[in-house]
Amino acid sequence: MTALAYRRRRDTWTAIGIIVVLLVVAAVLTLVGARTLADSTLGREVVVYDDGPTLRLPHTATAFVGVVGDEGHLTTAAVLVLAPDGTGGSIVSFASVADSAGNQALDVYPLDDAWLEGGEELLRLDVEALAGVGFDLFEVVSADRLVEVMSPLDELNELFIDLDEPVFDPSTDAAWPSGEQGFSVERVVRLLAARNPGAVTETDLIDVRTQVWDSIATGVDTGLEALQGRFNPGELSASTMPSTLDEFVERLFSDRVSHRAVAHAPVDPERNPREVEVVFHDPSEVVMVFAQIAPARVGAPLSGATFRLESVFASDDLFGVVVDGVPVSGADIALLAVDRIRAASGNVLSVSATSAGLAPQVTKVFVSDDDQIEIAAQSFALLFGTVEVRLAESRIDGIDVQVVLGLSFLDDLDADVEARLVGSVFETPGEEPVGGAGDE
Repeated sequence: MTALAYRRRRDTWTAIGIIVVLLVVAAVLTLVGARTLADSTLGREVVVYDDGPTLRLPHTATAFVGVVGDEGHLTTAAVLVLAPDGTGGSIVSFASVADSAGNQALDVYPLDDAWLEGGEELLRLDVEALAGVGFDLFEVVSADRLVEVMSPLDELNELFIDLDEPVFDPSTDAAWPSGEQGFSVERVVRLLAARNPGAVTETDLIDVRTQVWDSIATGVDTGLEALQGRFNPGELSASTMPSTLDEFVERLFSDRVSHRAVAHAPVDPERNPREVEVVFHDPSEVVMVFAQIAPARVGAPLSGATFRLESVFASDDLFGVVVDGVPVSGADIALLAVDRIRAASGNVLSVSATSAGLAPQVTKVFVSDDDQIEIAAQSFALLFGTVEVRLAESRIDGIDVQVVLGLSFLDDLDADVEARLVGSVFETPGEEPVGGAGDE
């Protein structure tokens, strides 16, 4: 994903002075009331409307698989998401040394620390906080157990990876030479547990883990032959939900699978006085990923409204569009919008980012309460530039606000939204504006 300088400003938005102002904006954006995490699966309260059709977000099954090497350290963290029909789906991989707070707390706390100090219970809490979704299944496995879980891949005979540097695991004496080549399925899978402390950092191994998951997704392609037709496509119920990680993986590999490695970045050394090995994932990117593949499972931990976001720009719409001198993609545009919504304490639960080319001229905002249209128009103009606010004809359970980004949003990309919010009518009366830290 394009590394826009704009996104690096996310750190400045966590300064206390900015947050004070944004909380005031959040109060205005809360059109149906504050939302909180409802239960361990981050479920949401059902919204009942008196008139008009009501839709619901598709339910998707989720599982977490963590891998522990022979020395007891967490080496791999991945979330598996089944497609709504219960076959195929997505793999989302995180760094095992990712900061569980997403670079938004005073101190850093890698996932591996959570595992070492609190075992599966603490790790689950931290992973759910980092990913923003709950899990139907949660398992931390050894390399041997992982090979067993991934055994449906054996029909492929080998998987192909291209290592820039050779990998050696002194705890098992296993080695993987550099270069592009095919290895047995078991040998590739065991790479997810490999460590070589003192010689290769966990940060360096993130790309290796990414290649393994990429090779698995490529190998599965449209579904493993042995699993074709085993499962009847259809939304899962309590009686058909996979009860084991083995069955979950079989369903996942029975149809097309995609893999997404969440981008990572180094943590400011000043925030890491313990000098632990740690990276951070952009919380907005994490939200956007799961809002696309598991919208009904995404939580709403912030105090503002809940959003569905649609970004349907065609390639021609984005020709010549740059932010901080960098050309942007449709995914970048959606991410910038998620950034702005979250900065004002809004919760993005659902995202549709395609190149359908159906973007309206002006960003359209649909709300579920016609009494809020006027104030919503003022509020959302601060986030998206020129907007047109209407009453939603079709409501979605758990969604307060539906936003369809228009071509007008492209004219607002370079706006200094921080300054716009701080200097707005939503500033707390009688208080001087307080600025955050400058850009990197």
